[in-house]
Amino acid sequence: MLPAKNITEVITHLDDIIDQSIAKKSRAGYFVCLYRKMTVAV
Repeated sequence: MLPAKNITEVITHLDDIIDQSIAKKSRAGYFVCLYRKMTVAV
């Protein structure tokens, strides 16, 4: 994964991590979901 150059790419990377967490049934995605929600809000 390449470093994000703008906020849109950050959101896309977070979405990818969330999708991977769902697929692996990993609880690690909970923090990413919260972080994404706050990032979009700001």
